[in-house]
Amino acid sequence: MWLTDYIRGQSPRRGLSPLRFIKGIVFFLSQICAIIHSMTTIQRFIKKRKYLVWYVKDPGKLDNEAIVEAVLNYGDWDDVQEMIKILGIKEVAKIFREKYKQKRCNYHPKTKNYFNLYFNKYAKQ
Repeated sequence: MWLTDYIRGQSPRRGLSPLRFIKGIVFFLSQICAIIHSMTTIQRFIKKRKYLVWYVKDPGKLDNEAIVEAVLNYGDWDDVQEMIKILGIKEVAKIFREKYKQKRCNYHPKTKNYFNLYFNKYAKQ
């Protein structure tokens, strides 16, 4: 609605200049592109490492939570660092902490302990 108002020359809100409006749209679209890029990149990452999710027929259909869980449980240090480069340490820590707090989670006890300490040090809340 407000985009069509700008096209017609009507300001949807007072004080919002066309330049600020365009900057807002560009920022919004850049955020969407970053999310789409990270999704496709993490999907390619897990497809190359089928040994981490041997129990899944199509690893490309896994969501980020399942990928983080598999990499932290079964991956080596290089796998973990590559995943952090793709998703970012804050996102990986957020996913880990959400699952970690649940009553039932699939992280191994040593994995839970290690990455709880790791993310508390390097990805403080």
